[in-house]
Amino acid sequence: MDNNLTDDDVRRIAERAKLGFDADGFAAMTKHLRKQAKIFELFDTVNTDEIPPMCFAVDIHNATRADEVLPSFSSERILACAPETDSGFFTVPRSAE
Repeated sequence: MDNNLTDDDVRRIAERAKLGFDADGFAAMTKHLRKQAKIFELFDTVNTDEIPPMCFAVDIHNATRADEVLPSFSSERILACAPETDSGFFTVPRSAE
């Protein structure tokens, strides 16, 4: 694959990223993006036929505790602290029409 990242491509990328450049900044960004594109082209040369798909580069495990029901306050006790309730729910001011 040839690195044919054009100036128009760089302008489009900059617009989508909401970036503004002067002439020197644009030239530097173009050079940087073309260099990055060459690095990504190297990935096309790597044979990955025998590598299974994976989500993470390292083996990870869920380190959180298991869910378990613990004693808590009753809904009635919590709602008793609320300034306003309606049918067992908190009443809050409308935030959108």
